Amino acid sequence: MCAQRLETKTRLRLIFLANHVFLVAGILISFKLWLSDRAFPLLPVYDSLPVPASPIDLIIILVGISLMAGSVIFSSRILNALVLCVLLVLLVQDQMRWQPWVYHYFLFLVPFCLFDLKKQTKALSYFQFVMIGIYLWSGLHKLNADFINHVFPVFAKGIFGSVPVGYLKLGYMIPLIQILIAVGLYFTKTRKIAVVLGILTHLSVLIWLSPAGGNNNIIVLPWNLAMITFLCLCFWNSKEEKLTINLRLGSFEYLKAMMMLLVFVLPALNVWGYWDYYLSFNLYSGKNKFLYVAVEETELHKLKYDFSNVFMEIPGLEGGRIIDVNKWSLQELNVLVPPEARIFKALAGRFCEMDIAEDKIMVLEFEQPVSDGRYQIHPCGNFD
Repeated sequence: MCAQRLETKTRLRLIFLANHVFLVAGILISFKLWLSDRAFPLLPVYDSLPVPASPIDLIIILVGISLMAGSVIFSSRILNALVLCVLLVLLVQDQMRWQPWVYHYFLFLVPFCLFDLKKQTKALSYFQFVMIGIYLWSGLHKLNADFINHVFPVFAKGIFGSVPVGYLKLGYMIPLIQILIAVGLYFTKTRKIAVVLGILTHLSVLIWLSPAGGNNNIIVLPWNLAMITFLCLCFWNSKEEKLTINLRLGSFEYLKAMMMLLVFVLPALNVWGYWDYYLSFNLYSGKNKFLYVAVEETELHKLKYDFSNVFMEIPGLEGGRIIDVNKWSLQELNVLVPPEARIFKALAGRFCEMDIAEDKIMVLEFEQPVSDGRYQIHPCGNFD
């Protein structure tokens, strides 16, 4: 499954190629996410930021993909930098695009824009550190009771059918395995075991998040395939080098230090709400919140879009219809809503701008599981 022995230069070339291929795959699967002409609102970083209308939005995407193809053919740092610029423009235009897989591919692209990696003897370690950080924080964020009680049972049902209540604590194996993968990848003697564990983990996730596991979050399928690919290219039979940072060796080491800040230090701030969930690799941890909008029956005709496919029932809430905003996002954009307060507030504002009386619409912010009734009600105009 993994390459037996490759030179570092070949590994870097294949990492670059795989990064582009999987980024394009993600864009194509979530194509409407990258367009302006859609029902789900765009959420620019700045409200005053002009957003290109159709067909300019489509042209920008096609230019970006063309630049990626050109950078693969010609190995040009200038083309790589242009790809990064196009991606940055698209990310500033809509915070819904701040998905964890986009962030991962973005981090992998940066060194190819700034350096001739053929001249960097320790270049592979940059990508190895990113991978270790992803596994480490993905595991640490899952070490909580909400993951065990609410997320693990759903995962187990998709893979095994069900898990008896008395065996729920087995769920702690998942975050511990992810942490062990991170530790194993760091030490050269345990890398092969860690790679095998990582591949088995991603194969399980592929089953769970696919239609076979009862899920439809297909956008993460190419990302999990990418993780398997990067595991092999970054670690399998790689040269026996210790992962270090030596700032005396020049600017590439400073880039690695900056990357370490992004993937090892700043994700800790997510615990206190000072760093984004997706930028902290806090995924399926049970700590994420979900956005719903409740509208009284008499006001449904004032909604700008047809939400009939995304209505849901929440125990204890009656007298109207409840819009599952995450389901709406999945159906139209093929991605989940980043669980950030500022994004919830922006989305709530779009609903509250509709011609609906304030006492006829409520914004609901739920914790998992929805059935437990752990939620906050935010009247329109008062979303804190």
